Amino acid sequence: MSRELLEAIVSMQDEMDIDKREVRHQMSSHKKIYITPPTVSDGQSGDTKLVETLGKVYQYTKVNNQWYKIELEKA
Repeated sequence: MSRELLEAIVSMQDEMDIDKREVRHQMSSHKKIYITPPTVSDGQSGDTKLVETLGKVYQYTKVNNQWYKIELEKA
């Protein structure tokens, strides 16, 4: 195998490892329900957090370094 091909394979494997870590992070981010909303400096774009406040549950999502929320209803 050529050196260029081996380097390309290693690079692809590195990218897949990063993708796997991101998926694991996103899957685990919903396991905890917080009691206080996130601050502007918390997290990074793409993060989500569940927050329960005064008997209501909100999903916060950070987009372009700003947190947005939606109220969740019981199904």
